[in-house]
Amino acid sequence: MSPALSRPESMSPAAGVSRASFAWLAAVQMSLIAAISLVSMALPEMQRAFGLELRDLAWFASAYGLAFSGLLIVGGRFADAAGPARAFRIGAAIFAAASALAAAAPAFGLLVAARMAQGAGAAFAAPAALALAATLYEDEERRARALATWGGLSGAGAVVGLLLSGVIASFMHWRWVFAPAGAVVLAALAALRRLDPGAPPERDQRLNGAGTLLLAGGIAAVTHGLLAFSGGAAPVRGLIFTALGSALLVAFRAVDARSTSPLVPRSLLGPGARRLALAAIVAASGASAATNVFLTLYFQQIRGYSPLETSLFFTPFLLTLAASAASGRLVRRLGPARVAAAGSVCIALSLWLLARLVSGSGGHEALLGLVLFPAGLGFAFSGATVLTLIDVPKELRGLGGGLVNTAMEAGPVIGLAALVMVAELRTAALLGSGLGRAEAAGGGYGAALLVCGALFVALGFSFVLNPTKRR
Repeated sequence: MSPALSRPESMSPAAGVSRASFAWLAAVQMSLIAAISLVSMALPEMQRAFGLELRDLAWFASAYGLAFSGLLIVGGRFADAAGPARAFRIGAAIFAAASALAAAAPAFGLLVAARMAQGAGAAFAAPAALALAATLYEDEERRARALATWGGLSGAGAVVGLLLSGVIASFMHWRWVFAPAGAVVLAALAALRRLDPGAPPERDQRLNGAGTLLLAGGIAAVTHGLLAFSGGAAPVRGLIFTALGSALLVAFRAVDARSTSPLVPRSLLGPGARRLALAAIVAASGASAATNVFLTLYFQQIRGYSPLETSLFFTPFLLTLAASAASGRLVRRLGPARVAAAGSVCIALSLWLLARLVSGSGGHEALLGLVLFPAGLGFAFSGATVLTLIDVPKELRGLGGGLVNTAMEAGPVIGLAALVMVAELRTAALLGSGLGRAEAAGGGYGAALLVCGALFVALGFSFVLNPTKRR
């Protein structure tokens, strides 16, 4: 294998190559997540350019996530079967080409198709990038530190995308929103062109065709159904798609259990700590997405700030990456479970402060929540990512990366569907009691954030008490 993929600690030049490779892979991961939020501030201009109805805009907004989440586990399994370097090149090339197509799309239908192709490329590139990042470090301690840093990349990528979206929407044509992520992935593809594709897998890793179709279809259908619920405009459609997706996932589990080459081996989800860690990733990514939505609505609709001014309030969220980098050493000293527990408690405290902010019951001290929240996310993501991946066999690292990324993609959908429902119920109750629209909306956002905070208190205790936690 190449020096970049074998024993990077053995000599200084190889270690430098390893660090550079990790930096490029990390940039790709951030870009694939940033691509989701990069379009957010440009949606109004896009709507006017194509004369879209709200339902058309909602379909476009969900197209990337549907393809991304639906194919992530398949992409991870493909990385194990074909080799992570090959899977990364294929996924990155698809993503870069689709980004260029989206920027130039003359019709809305082609734009949606390009957006789904972006998501498909990301689904193959993301788990392969994580598998490659783990392969760069053979030493377990250094690999754990790298995985801890990786845990915060998605949160930081979402914030970077949001900030860039505000700048592009304010000063440039909306089509430029597709350029940053595509350019970074294309540059990484060129920089990492010498990555060794690796030897063929040691055991049969052929993809289970029926299982692949059932899993991809099931995840996509459930995702679409929950998005319909969270939007509130199509509850019947949401129920139908959620039920259909659930049935497909049940069928997948039955088919996969009988397969000689299962997509998700039971042994991978066996340890209780790994299941708890995946649940924490779902919760943290869901909390991040819901908080972004509630704070955006609060700052723009209640406080009256512009899109650019609103995006600046999210600047402290870049602390997610700094906290993840710092947590690498904490994981070594305290163990990933304790780091995840500390992050969960920090998130709970920050959500209480942010609930006071949006509901109007807190003063300027509530703004501290804008700093504590991303710090807690960084620690929670890092500890949970290490718990999920540190003991995964080498031949299943692509699938492990697919599971982590699937949890990160499932979180926003589940979190928004549940917390928007809480916010709407509380808002309706406050309106009925005589409060004005703005005050009632803020109270609804605050109630949803408090409910989410209670979940993280429970997660914090679970990490501390879990008997199978790592040292």
